Amino acid sequence: MPFTISSLAARWRPPSDSLYPTLPIQAFFFLTASLQWLWAVRDAFFTGKSLSVADGALQDFMMSSQYHELDAAELVTMHTAAPGSIFLRKLGGGCLLGLASNKLFLFVFAVPFTDARSFFSMHQPTVLHALFSNLALAAFHLYTLAHVPPASPGPLFHALYFRIGLLALEAAVLAALYLREFLLPVGVRGALGRYRGEETDFQGYTYSKNGIVSRIVMRTVTLVSGFYSIIFFRDLFMPGVPIPSYPFDLAYLAFTRAFVHSPPPGSAGDARLGEAAFFVGDKLSSQLTALAMLLVVAYKMTSALLLRKGPMTSMAEVNSCIGLKRKDTERTSGYIKCTQTWKLAFFSDMLIWSTIWRFVHVAADKAGADFHMFHHLMVVFFETFILGCFGFLQPVIPNGKPEEPVPAIESDGEGAAKKAKKDA
Repeated sequence: MPFTISSLAARWRPPSDSLYPTLPIQAFFFLTASLQWLWAVRDAFFTGKSLSVADGALQDFMMSSQYHELDAAELVTMHTAAPGSIFLRKLGGGCLLGLASNKLFLFVFAVPFTDARSFFSMHQPTVLHALFSNLALAAFHLYTLAHVPPASPGPLFHALYFRIGLLALEAAVLAALYLREFLLPVGVRGALGRYRGEETDFQGYTYSKNGIVSRIVMRTVTLVSGFYSIIFFRDLFMPGVPIPSYPFDLAYLAFTRAFVHSPPPGSAGDARLGEAAFFVGDKLSSQLTALAMLLVVAYKMTSALLLRKGPMTSMAEVNSCIGLKRKDTERTSGYIKCTQTWKLAFFSDMLIWSTIWRFVHVAADKAGADFHMFHHLMVVFFETFILGCFGFLQPVIPNGKPEEPVPAIESDGEGAAKKAKKDA
């Protein structure tokens, strides 16, 4: 067969008449997620760059245009612009890039399944997280719209309305597909994935089907993500409020200009009435970064705490749903789902880690600045390492203790016969 686009598609897709996602669904999510991916790449790597007239008006309102074509080391030596502001914008862009990449991988680049029910059963955590992420981001843009002065230029309103409509449309399509193809046929009880009883795996271990998939990942994600998500929860709902006993929190707030756009009551910034209104763009950018970070944390928490082991599933049975033939090994159904989410979470954590490392340490080396207030964010590296090991290497996780063999009980007659035979 000559090498053509159709022959390449035939090799990639299994020979079936009912592949899912279908081509119209793939085309729709390719268009919508690609736009979000493009905006996130701009925020992460080309902060402040204008992509259109409406987008330029939004960048001006969010006070991001002044950071275009400036790197971290230059901003550290500047006195007119704070490096913490561009750091938050790049960090939020990395998180939004991970969220958009999840949808692109799920509906465009992943190998399609032979039926819709198997697709949603395997990728249910990613589908639900994408749905709620879209709703949360759309609600935040509505919140941003409420802070726009009525005398603002028309392109600014157009940019916000376009983003709200895009996120709402994508969320509506996701909800319709999930309800029609999975939730209504399976039911709420089947979608929750709660199991009863015990089962024996291929290693002879007896485990509870309602147990946690990996306690190592659960502890790592809970401790690491729970530790640094506290500051982003504060930045979203209570910007500028210091957290007592949190390490380097005052230095972090000063570095990110939280005391400028959200001065605490009774402080010197609060005494200068009306000054914080000029920095509403910085406040909204900080809140958007906090929301994106919390959405990434929620995705990791879902796989670590909510998914259960479930029954043993043959990998050949899973691969038959996507038309592949691999070695017939057995894993729990929850472990197979978790490996998919851990791979995507690893990508998001890599973007977060690379942003922190590229900005903080490169700027510190070039400009000699002190960034000890970011050391508590460096723990994300350990979490990235654990997610990468369990997502890509897929080690065999012991599910419990092996069953002890029960000794055979012999009668007196059988025992005497065996002893006489042995003596003879």
